[in-house]
Amino acid sequence: MRTTKIHQLIASMAALLLLAASCVKDNGSYGNKAINVVTISGIAATYQAELGKNFSITPNLNYSLGEEHDDFKYEWHVMRATSPQISLGVLSTEKDLNVTVEPNGLIGKAGSYTLMYCVTNLNTGIRYDYPFTVVVSDKMLTGCIVLHETADNSFDVDMIANFNDTLNHHANLLALYQSALPRQGRKALDIVCYKDAYSPSLSLIPSKDEYHYAVWILTDQSTDRVTADDYEYKPEFNISNLQLGESSTLVAEKMFSTSYNTTKYQGNYVLSQGNLYFYTHFSNVDVFYGAPVNTHQEDATPYSIAPYIFMAPSAGAVVFNKDEHAFELHDASTAGMQAHAAVTTPLGNGWSDPNWEPVYIGNRTDGSSYYLIYGFAIVKDGVTNQYQFLQMSAMGGMSATVNLLSQTAFPTGTDLSNMRFYAFHPTLPYLFFATEDKVYRVNVNAMNSVDDVTASVLLPGQKISLLKSTAVRFPTTNNQNKMLMVATYDPTGQAGQNAQLAFYNVEDGTGDLTPAKYPATPTADGFQQEMKWTGLGKVIGADYKQPTK
Repeated sequence: MRTTKIHQLIASMAALLLLAASCVKDNGSYGNKAINVVTISGIAATYQAELGKNFSITPNLNYSLGEEHDDFKYEWHVMRATSPQISLGVLSTEKDLNVTVEPNGLIGKAGSYTLMYCVTNLNTGIRYDYPFTVVVSDKMLTGCIVLHETADNSFDVDMIANFNDTLNHHANLLALYQSALPRQGRKALDIVCYKDAYSPSLSLIPSKDEYHYAVWILTDQSTDRVTADDYEYKPEFNISNLQLGESSTLVAEKMFSTSYNTTKYQGNYVLSQGNLYFYTHFSNVDVFYGAPVNTHQEDATPYSIAPYIFMAPSAGAVVFNKDEHAFELHDASTAGMQAHAAVTTPLGNGWSDPNWEPVYIGNRTDGSSYYLIYGFAIVKDGVTNQYQFLQMSAMGGMSATVNLLSQTAFPTGTDLSNMRFYAFHPTLPYLFFATEDKVYRVNVNAMNSVDDVTASVLLPGQKISLLKSTAVRFPTTNNQNKMLMVATYDPTGQAGQNAQLAFYNVEDGTGDLTPAKYPATPTADGFQQEMKWTGLGKVIGADYKQPTK
């Protein structure tokens, strides 16, 4: 679809190079014969339009000899804003403008456009022009992006979008934008968004300072990016084009973004076939996917690594070496980047135990604080079968530092062997973990009991497909970064329509879960909406998309 539109644009540009931005001036005569002068009015200097909505203008036209005196042609051109100002295409050929602002159309992206209304007298060949500006807003651009299964053995993405201080659900955007991303028969794994110097541009004609923004969609067969505004896909957007080597076939089973809310640090770690790979663009230093980092010597045989990491954007990543039963650091600090090697370093005393078996490692906070990030880990003592909870911090800058803040045992009898999901509140001492059928909570400071909180989020017969703290990679507005996100689905319901996504507040002092509302405090007119949406397919992954400059 995109190729056809580009061909149409090229044809239009070739045919309309003579278009000018100024109104035609005429003295009312054509030799000794009076001509029909057209005066255009009633068009404002600037209009606001919304993607997906109708947009109309009814101009006022005055004909000096009357409209019926001649034949006229009417065109609404979309102009290139920079010099030379040429037409990029015709939006309408009607006297009055009445169009839908279609995604991927001539004005189908968020931004400012220069339009030209042209009235041509076909009998005299004289054209009368009127320039104006249209600012298009995209209500589906920013918000929580949700990857979910569909009824046709495929997948799509929905948006819970922030627009005009409300949250709105927009369904199946890959289908809406007619994305060429391969989907049929592929198993969706996750979706990850962040600022990335090597991602596809937001613009058809990118400028040198274009804000590139990555939207990665992981499947069992490939790992691909799409453009952040209209989900365009090309084969060169595949992750293997960022991998060193002649035979690049990288497929990410998991991806961990390093950028969060920072502006300089851009990249990710990916797990693929038991190895961890690293990629970033940091302070104009590029590191592409090369040798696995889960090794102590470049090109050496990698050690067995746990499939989870704790990421600290300015420091690197804490990983677990399953062969040595020890935590290690991949140093991606300023110093580490200047002398980058695809290796990790053991963290030393207190960070290893021959009986430790990894259960989970994750982030507690995001990268809004560039230098100090908090994370956690759960390990099992293979001899006693007791579970340990570790809290840690990482600090970056010129060099990376990782600290083990505490280590406490879970209550006696705790069994985490079947848990699939973990989420740690960013400021309160509550850890949530879940199977498909049950959700539990523990106060990690007291560690005196594990509480079953399933009834707060799950109806009988439903299953959980996602449990996530919005502390990681969600903005701070309206306390959105202090909530628990839970996706549930009905296995007996209609595929593609059988799931729900809901957000919950965690109450201080008790850890109780209550339905979250937006905004957190009602507006002056009392507006507040519950943050719960139905009608999705089974949710596989979610992230916050914010592709703004």
